[in-house]
Amino acid sequence: MSTIDLHIHSTISDGTDDWDVLVEKIYKSGIKVFSITDHDNFMFVEEIRDSARRYELKYVNGIEFSCRTNKLCHILGYNFDRNNSDIIRLTERKMEMQKNKNRARIRRLSRQLGVKFSKEDLDWLYSNKRPGKPHIARLLVNNGYARTKQAAFSDYLNKIKIKSENLSPDESVDAIHKAGGLAVWAHPLGGEGETHLTQEKFSEQFEIVSKAGIDGIECRYSRYDERELDFLMDFAAKHGLLISGGSDYHGKNKDISLGELNCFGKEIRPSDLNILEKITGLL
Repeated sequence: MSTIDLHIHSTISDGTDDWDVLVEKIYKSGIKVFSITDHDNFMFVEEIRDSARRYELKYVNGIEFSCRTNKLCHILGYNFDRNNSDIIRLTERKMEMQKNKNRARIRRLSRQLGVKFSKEDLDWLYSNKRPGKPHIARLLVNNGYARTKQAAFSDYLNKIKIKSENLSPDESVDAIHKAGGLAVWAHPLGGEGETHLTQEKFSEQFEIVSKAGIDGIECRYSRYDERELDFLMDFAAKHGLLISGGSDYHGKNKDISLGELNCFGKEIRPSDLNILEKITGLL
């Protein structure tokens, strides 16, 4: 486990912990420096900062933009001006894309798989700050279509294909930089549940995100083994990139613990993440 975790999700996107509960959990887990990086939006920044101060924690405001190259790609933003008009406009645009995507999912589930949700179900779904697949999976379980969330994904959600508009890495990195923040390529070899990229495929993706102007890569990640970690650390050093790290904690939606920055139990120290000097002044 680590005392640092720069990749955490709350109910503001697809985690299961409200931000106030999450800050308390972060404190109890022994983490000293953290960032809540919800998908495509940032909320309650001042409230989270005030709560972190009460626990004597260092909080870095963050976001995770969902993008697409020839595959899904995620860009983390840190320490940006939350009042900057460029990043606000991009989050608003992305939220509208997400709403349209969910409406399309609901229509496709109905037409292809015969799923029917009540008005109350749909009102609950769209009342969430960023409704997505985990929320729809919960509805599928609650309505008896699937026994578990995993079954909801495998038997329903993964069987429907939705074409949707996506941000490019260039748009995300540009907005983060205009807001004075740092942009980091999240889980560059692949995230939770994804087949990890070969070094060749990784290099192809890096060509795209590097042109967007990323500042660093998430070398230390909960699902990476020692070989993958060493490869990413060497790559970052060779290309002059900042080194970041995070668990990708989602509460009950993923089997990942706070402060889990690799899959082989190595403790990560502040000196292992040189991005800290840029975003907190710590190292």
